[in-house]
Amino acid sequence: MIVIVIVGILSAIALPNFLNQTKKAAATEAKQQTSSIFKQAHAYVLENGKLGDLSSNCSAYAGTLTSVGEGAGFAYVCSGSQTAFKVTATGDSTNTNTKDVVVTLTGDCDKGTSEIVTTGV
Repeated sequence: MIVIVIVGILSAIALPNFLNQTKKAAATEAKQQTSSIFKQAHAYVLENGKLGDLSSNCSAYAGTLTSVGEGAGFAYVCSGSQTAFKVTATGDSTNTNTKDVVVTLTGDCDKGTSEIVTTGV
C-alpha cells in the first residue's frame, strides 16, 4: 500500500513536468523554422538588394509550408518591413503540445540580426 502511495505522489509530480517538456520541444521546432525563414529572407535581401513579396504565408522565403490543417503544429505568418521583418509561429489550438504557444522572431534583414521571443511554454 505504501508503494502505491509513493508511486502516486511521484506520478503527480512528474506528469506536469513531462507535459511541460513536450511543449518546450514543440516550441523548439517553431524557433528553428522561424529562424530558417528569417535566414532565407536575409539571403534574399543580400542577393536582390530589397525584400521580396511579403505574402503573409512566408512562401517567398520558405516555399510551401505544411498548414495546420495538414498536420503541422504551427502556422507561420510573415509581416513587417526589410528592417523590421517579423515571423510569427502560432501553435495549433487543437494540439495539446502547441496550444497557446507563440514564437515571434523580429529581425533586420539588412544586418542579419534577429531576436526570438516565445510565449505559452
